[in-house]
Amino acid sequence: WFEDKEFYHKIGYLLAIKNKNLLDFIQNYRNKNKQEFRKYLDDLIKDSIKNIDVNELTYGKDNSKIKKILLLFNIQTILNNENATYKFGFQKFKNRIDDIEHIRSQTDPDIQGEKRKEWIKTIFKFFGKEKKIETALQKYEKNDEKFKRFYNLLSIKFRENKFDDNLKDNIGNLTLLDSSINRSYGNSFFPIKRAIILEKDREGVFIPPCTKNVFLKVYSKKINNMMEWDKNDIESHKNAIKETLKNYIGEENAN
Repeated sequence: WFEDKEFYHKIGYLLAIKNKNLLDFIQNYRNKNKQEFRKYLDDLIKDSIKNIDVNELTYGKDNSKIKKILLLFNIQTILNNENATYKFGFQKFKNRIDDIEHIRSQTDPDIQGEKRKEWIKTIFKFFGKEKKIETALQKYEKNDEKFKRFYNLLSIKFRENKFDDNLKDNIGNLTLLDSSINRSYGNSFFPIKRAIILEKDREGVFIPPCTKNVFLKVYSKKINNMMEWDKNDIESHKNAIKETLKNYIGEENAN
């Protein structure tokens, strides 16, 4: 099963969502040929997401369902790529990938304490101004008025002020991410998140393939600005999820 790409990923998914344990699969494998066993796995996967309408999923209300859909999206993406030689890191997922991340910023100009401090440090590192971090902290960390002005200027620069807040909890604006990475940059603007994700990937940190694709804007129909994530990107990402999972959710739900 470890060497079989399809068995490894489909059994791995079902174990990750705690739908079955390994002994269940061993018993069923003994009583079936390979074709029957593949159908058995597909039926279990379909059953695991039955009655889930991807279009209606909302962060905060449907997090357990969202995690299933996003995990299966990653799994099926690997299976659909005939040239993919890597395996999804289920052990790393189990131990570390426990955050649903908003792709487009949820930054609030009223953030306080350590979150504000980390936000300021991340911004200045992004611009290559590490030497000015201490000065920036002295200027903005405790002064709410100055920080809000600074935040608003950057919001305009990165066009975050143009974002429709009604879309922020849409599944098209969500992805899976290592919680330790998320805590270090979760309140940052999209281009800063993008830079950090790609840097972590180069360092060998486990980034789910679809998360990396999101920040490379692989699913976007119009790539006129790599530094912005807008409603068209959100819609394209959601459609990619539905198209990839259409064999499980049905053609009618993939439209």
